[in-house]
Amino acid sequence: MRHWFAPPQRADEYETFAASVLHYTLLLLMSIALLFTFFVTSPSQLIFIPVVIGIFGGCYYLLHRGRFRLASLIFVSGLWLVVTLAAFSINGIRNASISVYAVVIIYSAVLFPARAVIVFSWMSVFSITLLTVGETLNVLPLRTTPLFLADRFFQQLALIGAAGVLLSAASRVIRVSFQRIHMNEETLLRRNRELEVEIAERRRTEASLRVSEEKYRLLFENIPVMATVFGQD
Repeated sequence: MRHWFAPPQRADEYETFAASVLHYTLLLLMSIALLFTFFVTSPSQLIFIPVVIGIFGGCYYLLHRGRFRLASLIFVSGLWLVVTLAAFSINGIRNASISVYAVVIIYSAVLFPARAVIVFSWMSVFSITLLTVGETLNVLPLRTTPLFLADRFFQQLALIGAAGVLLSAASRVIRVSFQRIHMNEETLLRRNRELEVEIAERRRTEASLRVSEEKYRLLFENIPVMATVFGQD
């Protein structure tokens, strides 16, 4: 039971970081969505909230069953679809959920390869452009509702919370990486100093050996002369 509340561990270090980000983000967003159900003032939110909770809950289950890639795909794609449908259905470009596109793009950069960021960025730009053109032509949005403070509050709370989780996790990884680099640099410097000492010691030893070899050479060269001298005596 405990493992359902702990970030999943992956074989790859970066995937462990990404899975941890997704884990805490899903916990936060599910908590906000469940809390939002007690303060709903807009009837339309009664449709979107269960869908959002279902998406987040399904992603959380898949993530802790080892399906990290599938959970990431459903989370980012599902969130983008919900935001898009909400904007096209209600209030168009003025819909507060439009700002969630930024979160979708940022999370696609963390959870997927680089190309996913380009895809979701273009999709979001196209959606916003279509909403703007449609509203200019008075064909979008499908319905306009008054501003509900509870809706706006919880939407912004989710946006700020998701950004906070991501930046907190990213800053921790960056800080740990810098600490690791600093430790590696210190290790390399210490090893270099040890190597310099070893090299200097080896050079002194080699110099001593050369001196000894020269002395022995002179000794052996002088043995015949010394033998002759002593023989004459």
